[in-house]
Order: sequence, then C-alpha cells, then structure tokens
Amino acid sequence: MAIFDDRVEFANPGAFPPGTSPETFYKRPQSKPINKLISEVFFKSGLMEAWGRGIPDIFDLCKENGLPKPEFELANGFVYLTIRFKESLTPRLSGGVSEPQNEPLNGPLNETLKLLPAPVKTVYDAVKTNPGIRRAGIVAHTGLNLPAVKRAITVLLSKELIEHRGSDKTGGYYAK
Repeated sequence: MAIFDDRVEFANPGAFPPGTSPETFYKRPQSKPINKLISEVFFKSGLMEAWGRGIPDIFDLCKENGLPKPEFELANGFVYLTIRFKESLTPRLSGGVSEPQNEPLNGPLNETLKLLPAPVKTVYDAVKTNPGIRRAGIVAHTGLNLPAVKRAITVLLSKELIEHRGSDKTGGYYAK
C-alpha cells in the first residue's frame, strides 16, 4: 500500500480469474483463493466476511463517499488498485507538524516537511525532539511499527533531513 497526496494505491501479486477483467469482475465478482486453508481460517475467525465481496464493497464505499470510481491496472504479475481522494491531503497533514526551531515559516526545511507523508513527519518530529534516538526508541515514541519507521528513516536520510551518528549497534539519529 502506498499513500500519496491525491490517492492511495494497493498492489497485490496475482491476476483476475481467467477471462475476467476489472470491469466484469465488479459486475460479477468471482473469488478463487490461492491458499484455501488461509482463506478458511480468516473466514471462520470472522476476519473475513465472505469470498468475492471486497471489490464490490470498495466500489460501493467510494460511490457513497463521493469518490471517483476506483482504477485497476494489471502489470508485471500484480493487480494495482488506485483510489483517488476528493481533496489533497497536504492541507490536513501539514497542520499537525511542529515547526523546527530557528527555521522561518516559509523556509526550505518547512517546505520539504509539508510534502512528506504523515508517518515520515512523525518520525522526523521524534528524531528532532529526541537527539540520538534509535529505531526502537522511535517505534516506542511514535507508536508506528518497525517497518514503517525503517521506511520513514530511509526517506529522511535520502532527503538529508536526519543523519545517523555512531556505530550500527550504539549510534542514533539526529535532525540536521
């Protein structure tokens, strides 16, 4: 799953059942689970309502909420589903970020932070307020899971907003 300013995209390995396109699947959903045992566990545990209802439910929920019709794409052995938002997320996301110290409100750092997804901003704030924090500390401080923290750190390092100082075992992250 990837969240962008104007949409959310889901990618799943596989394809639609043979002879079925995204358009026909919506009208007559079919489900052929690849791993029937796992599907049965989810169904019997109540974590899954029924086979073949997910896509029609997604279309119906988008319609109920005034969102554009979801888009499907089949490429490279994956099915991609894109759900577009009515409005950009940027105005909502930028309100919850604390402004960096000694940085003008329209400075380059603030402009970069405004463009980052919420989890990345959350990790940046944790590093900014806790110099030398390590990944486990960021997880505890933010409530994000470790894979999300790792992804956010990768983004922040690539944008040179944070740096790692010290050894891999005992070092930590610092805001620049």
